[in-house]
Amino acid sequence: MGGAVSQAGNRVGGVACWVVALALPAETVFGDLYWAWSLFSLLLGLIGLLMWFQAVQTKEDTTRLQQSGRPAIAEITAAERGVPADGSADNSVLSLRISGADVPSFDAIYRCNHQERFQVGARFTAVVDPSDNLFTLRGM
Repeated sequence: MGGAVSQAGNRVGGVACWVVALALPAETVFGDLYWAWSLFSLLLGLIGLLMWFQAVQTKEDTTRLQQSGRPAIAEITAAERGVPADGSADNSVLSLRISGADVPSFDAIYRCNHQERFQVGARFTAVVDPSDNLFTLRGM
């Protein structure tokens, strides 16, 4: 789950989209910006809403895991390293087997920035809500 920084980043990004979404129509009316750009403001407004609601959902998920999460172990059963063509950081797609004393065993996929320690057999501490297998990994 995303922590406070992730939540704040989504909220700041959402507000930034809204500010630009309001500025474009104003520039169209009071400046010399072509009117079609104001249609772009609608798109930015929607993106801002999506980012804001993502922050809300992340906070709800984090709260739920803090209240009803159970400790578990996540073991990497397969790891695939991806090298993006755009020059950004390498990523990993990890296949995990998650289980614990109060957590029925289940498989999950986890995407994250690549680290050399992501090898088959590596184990991580997890917190799971067994009602729907919502989980987060600790110490990543």
